Amino acid sequence: MVHSYLIAEEGVTKGMVFPLETRLTIGRGEENDIRLSHSTVSRTHTLVYLENGQAVVEDMESRNGTYVNGEQVNKAVLSSGDVIWVGDVALRFMQENEQDRIDLGAETQELGHADLSPGGSGELAARSRRLMEAMSEVPFLANFPDEELAELGQEAKLLLVKQGKHIVREGDYGRSMYIVLEGKVQVLTQDNQGEDVHVSYLAENQFFGEISFLTAAPRFATVQAVEDTLLCELSYESMKEVVRRSPEVKGILDEYYRERLRELQAKQQSS
Repeated sequence: MVHSYLIAEEGVTKGMVFPLETRLTIGRGEENDIRLSHSTVSRTHTLVYLENGQAVVEDMESRNGTYVNGEQVNKAVLSSGDVIWVGDVALRFMQENEQDRIDLGAETQELGHADLSPGGSGELAARSRRLMEAMSEVPFLANFPDEELAELGQEAKLLLVKQGKHIVREGDYGRSMYIVLEGKVQVLTQDNQGEDVHVSYLAENQFFGEISFLTAAPRFATVQAVEDTLLCELSYESMKEVVRRSPEVKGILDEYYRERLRELQAKQQSS
């Protein structure tokens, strides 16, 4: 079986792997499968899809065009190793056979959506139970109804982050929130000299990302995996729905946001 991927070469999503199963939309808008917050990227810029066993890239009438290996294209068939330029952001297309699969060195590896169906069994069911347990113990979800918690879990992504890899970087754009299921991460900020300063550790059932979710500002800190870490990623759209259904959630997040922002600023000033 052949597996197809797009791998971000630079920018906010650098190092991330995006599996190409049927189609991927790329652009600046939140509705895209790969969102690139860059001024040179159109709201809906590029489409990559599989057709008759081939991978095809198609420009969506973008402002700055789509390029493959430096040549502007309207529509083109991709070969493994080709570099797609979406505005000023590069994505490398890769294909490999099942028997030849290798570690692509990604910042994160997406494990897929959790199966929360009652009849689930085996490793995935155990992971689903672990996800539900963790979500129910997170302060802002503690009183969330079980049915709605299960629905949120269905929309969540599970990400395995290797030791030493970054999950988010200070200054990057992104409004997802994350729950630590297994492992440990450290929060880092930069002092006035641009040096990394340790702020805190976060372990199982703790969360991060609420500052950017609430404010739409760039990430205030870098979060790095201290050991191999399993995370649950909750998208901005999912969290927006949580707040809509349970307005008290926003109050809880506000408290964490203000406390953590004070902690970050204190670390920056004392260094």
